[in-house]
Amino acid sequence: MKKAIFLLLVLTGIIPTACVCPEDPSGPYLLHLNQVFPVSETYIGRPLVAGKVYRIAPNEAYTEDTLLLELSFDYQFAQNNSDFALYASALALSCPQYHNYEQLKDKITDITVTSNTAFNGVPPGEPLNSKVVAFEEDFDAPLPLGQAIVRINSISGNEFMMSELGMFALTEKPAVAQERTFTITVAYESGKEDVMESFPITW
Repeated sequence: MKKAIFLLLVLTGIIPTACVCPEDPSGPYLLHLNQVFPVSETYIGRPLVAGKVYRIAPNEAYTEDTLLLELSFDYQFAQNNSDFALYASALALSCPQYHNYEQLKDKITDITVTSNTAFNGVPPGEPLNSKVVAFEEDFDAPLPLGQAIVRINSISGNEFMMSELGMFALTEKPAVAQERTFTITVAYESGKEDVMESFPITW
């Protein structure tokens, strides 16, 4: 069966006749925010402990002074990557691939963090950015959101994945604990916006 599939691919010109793995896909990429997770500040206290859960559970009461928000992104090549999809499906068993996401094509212009309830004088739905910092590698060296955006736009996607730039920290504890959700809005040069809300926690 495998020989028949390989012969069909050869005859249709999808892959070369030599049994050689294609080059790893490479090129500019696009981001899409798909989830936001509240994370305990104990995540900052590295090294991480195997088996320890750092993400806060839905509706959990959280009492620490700092709350982390973990942004989870999808990465996609900016060009038509149908060839990559064909290679992945036809050669996955024999050709492991490394995806080289070179630079972000649709640059980020703004990232906004809001709460659905009042937060220490900030009305619901208004930006909390002045209370938010980001990190790259060293949790002892926080970055303003604007500086974090500059870094994300300038490094490769692979560097972004290996960094902590998708981890934001609210460093000011709410004066009044109540159930709340946080919304992250990521705006891009193209006019596209990714808007994602966390599940509720009490903080």
